Amino acid sequence: MACTFPLKEIHTAQAIFLEKKHVGKIVLNVAQEQSSINSK
Repeated sequence: MACTFPLKEIHTAQAIFLEKKHVGKIVLNVAQEQSSINSK
């Protein structure tokens, strides 16, 4: 795995992906965002 980002940082993750310098997968952590939505 190259790196992990919370869903709210999807723009940063996409920028790293488009540079094509990473080795491995870029993971977006959706679970953190879901728990914030469910607690409202």
